[in-house]
Amino acid sequence: MLESKNSPRQELASEERNRRIGNYNLSVLLKNPPEEQPTAKFDFIALTTQGLAYSRLPSLLTKQLELESLTWTAKGLATNSLAILLIGKRNIDSSVMTNNVDDANATIEIARRMKFIGKIAIPAPIFLRISGIDKEQNRIVAATYDLEDNNRLTEINVSVPYDEYIDHLKDSTKLSDIREIIATIPTNMGDLYATAGLITQAMRNELVTAKNKFPHNQALIIKLDKDYLISQKLVDAGYYVERKDRAVAIGLKEQAGKIKGLPHWKISLPSILPKP
Repeated sequence: MLESKNSPRQELASEERNRRIGNYNLSVLLKNPPEEQPTAKFDFIALTTQGLAYSRLPSLLTKQLELESLTWTAKGLATNSLAILLIGKRNIDSSVMTNNVDDANATIEIARRMKFIGKIAIPAPIFLRISGIDKEQNRIVAATYDLEDNNRLTEINVSVPYDEYIDHLKDSTKLSDIREIIATIPTNMGDLYATAGLITQAMRNELVTAKNKFPHNQALIIKLDKDYLISQKLVDAGYYVERKDRAVAIGLKEQAGKIKGLPHWKISLPSILPKP
C-alpha cells in the first residue's frame, strides 16, 4: 500500500534528515576558531531571528530567559552560514567579547538547509533552537521549534538538580528508561543535537552560584508529538505536560515530589512561535 504524502513515517524521516543536516552544519560552524565580534543589543538579535527564521520570539520567552539583559554576538552571520548561532553572555566586557560558545549564558540557533525553488537553491530555515536559564525556577531550559511544521515546539530539556535525579528519578525509573528520558549536560560537542538546544558549562556554573544546593548534571528529554503528549516513561516517573492557550507547561507532579521531599515545579514555554 502506498503511503500518503504526509504519512507519519515520511514526516519522521524528514525530521530526522533535518536533524542530521542541522547537527552537521552546527558542528562545522563550531570548529571555526572563536574571534572578536561586534556586540549587539537584543533588539538586533530579535530582528535577526525574525528575518532568518521567519518567526518571532514572544515576550514570554525573552522575559523568562532574561534574554534582553545579555550582551549578544553571532557566529556564522557574517559568512551566511547555514547554521547561525546567536550567543548571549552575562557580565562580559563588550571590548573583549568573542563568539566562543563555551561561556554563553543563552544561545539561539537558526538551522537552515538549501531548498530548491525551481532550479534556484536558497537557504531555508528548518529549526530554531534556544537555550538559557529560567531564573524563576533556577533551571536550564532548552527548546526546539520545527520551522517546517508551523513553528511547533517539538522538544524540551529541563535540567534537574542532583537530588531530584538521585532520590527521585533513579529510584523510580528503570535504568533502560532513564537513558531515554535523561541527557547528560552540558551538551556533548560530539552530538550537538542530543539536547534541544546548546547547553553550556557556563549555564551550569551560573546555577551553582544561584539558589541551588545541588549541581545540575542532567536534563529531562521531553519530546512532544503533534498533540503535545509526552513519553509514558516520563509520566510514570512523575512528570506531566499540559497545554493551555498557546503555552505548554512541563513539571513534576506535586504528589510525586512529596514522596521524596522535593518541591513541585512547573516551566511554561510557547507551544508555537508566532510568524512575523
